Amino acid sequence: GKEMAPARTPGLLRIAALGDFSTNGFYVTDEETFPAQLEAQLRARGIPAEVLNASRGGGSLDREYAVLREVVLPLQPDLVLLTFNTNDIAEIMGKSRDQLISSSTRDNYPFPWAIWLLTHSAAGEWAGDTWLWLTSPFYRAKSRGLRYGVIPAGTPDTTEAYLRHCYVAPRNTVGLVLFEPYAPEVAAAIDDYLYAIDHLHQTCQSHQAQLVFAYDPCFPQIYDPKASLKIRNLLEKACRDLAIPFLDLTPALRLAGQREKLH
Repeated sequence: GKEMAPARTPGLLRIAALGDFSTNGFYVTDEETFPAQLEAQLRARGIPAEVLNASRGGGSLDREYAVLREVVLPLQPDLVLLTFNTNDIAEIMGKSRDQLISSSTRDNYPFPWAIWLLTHSAAGEWAGDTWLWLTSPFYRAKSRGLRYGVIPAGTPDTTEAYLRHCYVAPRNTVGLVLFEPYAPEVAAAIDDYLYAIDHLHQTCQSHQAQLVFAYDPCFPQIYDPKASLKIRNLLEKACRDLAIPFLDLTPALRLAGQREKLH
């Protein structure tokens, strides 16, 4: 995103968006990310606002919390928008509660010189692209499709294939929260996630920032009326109990999904 002055501008609403790949904008330009579109729409409605995209692809709640403490809160935001994706529960499995609420951004980047190389050079971009091509068949297929315009996005075949992938592969990171009853380790990870959200909320409050929670449904939850929404319901109740505004994108995306394929 664009540069943002550290000092607050009087009268300007400052929003920080935390999340993973969908917030960061995988495969889209900066202007096409939803934080950038949110800023543009607010300003079009006469609301002076700036929206900081503080997300990171592959992020999980412990990393997002670290970014909040070390990067976002020093900028004194009015609102902190945290977007949940259904793979977020799988991302924290195996991590202790202490890790979730006390990790540092430096824990993930132990070599400062490597950070600079990967984020400030074409060599870093080439290395990241090459690594994804070598390790992810999904990335190879989607990249080829976007480059040559051949992805059959929205066809019944691709829709059915995605749904089948989530239901046939319950260990898929998305599928973990679509299968009921939850496995004990999944239920424990959900409890840990809610524990960390409580702490994150308190941290925002102590800095006079309002936490807002946005639920971004996965593909099956948009297109399959039988898909489980239990995880959404659990998160909504937890946010209600903590007085955190809860934005459920499911109804709007389901309605839009009836008119077009959103992917």
